[in-house]
Amino acid sequence: MNNVFSFYCHPLGPISGEHFDRYFVVVDGKSGRFYTARQKPVMVTIECKINDGILTVRRKDGTKVTVDIEKVRKDNIVRTALLHSNLRTDGLDCGEEVSKFFSEILDETDVRLLMYSKGLFTERTCITHPDWWNNNVPKRKDDCAYADLAPYMITTQGSLEDLNSKLEYEVSSLNFRPVIVVDHCTAWDEDKWIDVQIGDVKLQCFKPCTRCVLTTVNPETGTKDGGMQPLKKLREFRLAPEGAMRKQFKDSPIFGVNAGVDRPVRSHSRWTNSSCALQEVRVLIYLAARYAIKLIRHRQSPLIPVGIVKGLYVYPITLCRENLQIFLLSIFTQLFLERVRGDTRLLMHRKGLYSNRGCVIERKEWNSEIPLRVDKTPFADDAPYMINTQSSLDELNTRLENKVEIQRFRPIIFIDKCAAFDEDNWLTIHIGDVVFQSLQPCLRCVMTTIDPSDGKMNTSVEPLKTLRGFRLAPEGPMRNGCKDNPMFGIDAGIIRPGYIHTGQTVYVRYKSSFLKNTPFYSA
Repeated sequence: MNNVFSFYCHPLGPISGEHFDRYFVVVDGKSGRFYTARQKPVMVTIECKINDGILTVRRKDGTKVTVDIEKVRKDNIVRTALLHSNLRTDGLDCGEEVSKFFSEILDETDVRLLMYSKGLFTERTCITHPDWWNNNVPKRKDDCAYADLAPYMITTQGSLEDLNSKLEYEVSSLNFRPVIVVDHCTAWDEDKWIDVQIGDVKLQCFKPCTRCVLTTVNPETGTKDGGMQPLKKLREFRLAPEGAMRKQFKDSPIFGVNAGVDRPVRSHSRWTNSSCALQEVRVLIYLAARYAIKLIRHRQSPLIPVGIVKGLYVYPITLCRENLQIFLLSIFTQLFLERVRGDTRLLMHRKGLYSNRGCVIERKEWNSEIPLRVDKTPFADDAPYMINTQSSLDELNTRLENKVEIQRFRPIIFIDKCAAFDEDNWLTIHIGDVVFQSLQPCLRCVMTTIDPSDGKMNTSVEPLKTLRGFRLAPEGPMRNGCKDNPMFGIDAGIIRPGYIHTGQTVYVRYKSSFLKNTPFYSA
């Protein structure tokens, strides 16, 4: 189990980085019958992580085994698993080493680890049943990898606290293995939910989540509770009402709700629950705003989360430090007169005054997806906005003898958590309700050699010299236009204005030439 800040809401279940929810299943090698912590409680203590395409499975004692996911795909050894109700679903066998590892842990002779792969055979499509609720049940079909039933399972903190008030020893949400936990709503309010909206993600609830002996397994120790708690207590007050629902669920108590995706996008924790109403709940978000996902082929990509806003900078006077405040023009005029010989004046932009400046996008062979547009700016070098990323700075610094800070490049928006130079591939950038158009790469000059802390120029012409060594435009029309000016960051203009703040998730649409390299590509 990985507690994450955010994940992408895919119809098959959440995706966080390289982690796909319940994409692996442990089965008996002969019968195909799947193992869970219901039969093998020790399984909840096994830690699984994926990094750079390598699955690492670790026991509590520190022993571990790794699986090369790409090799699993290439080997393409298909096995069939039998899951709930003896429904069959296929998966790719993950090899002998991890098989021996799990066989030892579970004390069985032949245990196999299978990985889900799109397109393999399955009988496990979830089709809703009208008796799952006493009100109208949404008609829908949902697939998932190896989850028990639904792609998403939601619980609430209020319901957990109400249950704990009835128990001698409290349990945690981990006993119930939810995908999403909602706070600040009343206990058991989720019984009434049909639609759940988190940001632009829309989930549809279609069945109460019925509970079994798995809830009695301590998620920390991997041992079952001797008193069968909290399952025993739940059966006292959380059985389905008499009638069709009770016939469906029998003595399995209800805790949480199963859901599927109506509109996918990224969801993250700490978003606020604003209102909950009978038959229709809206978990409205104000900390991060609305992102509409449109799966557009050819010239546009889906919105893909790439990072967070790390820093925002404003430079009231061009070429001066950020965050200066202009109070009286006469004071600054005198300041510059003292520092610079001659009649130096400070000018302030005023709307309506003459200017023939602006960032004009003209059609080039290498910018066919950028709209032809003109962006006006008071005294900035070119475009209204310039965006840099932390990872690109880190990559540059690995090549420098003396590291530089981002202030050398005077960005407006500084983004963290994305890949180095990923910004080269961005078409549009979405932060909250604000949408930026990537206009062109930001070309660098001798100004990057000036130390912003003392105003002195680097005698070795760094970092400009190093940037020229690996960040010149590719040969051809683009190099003809950019010449020997290296690229670092992107210039951007506004499509939809609004407020942004640090900490917000950054979404982008990729240029079509790069889209095929993302996991979100749809041919």
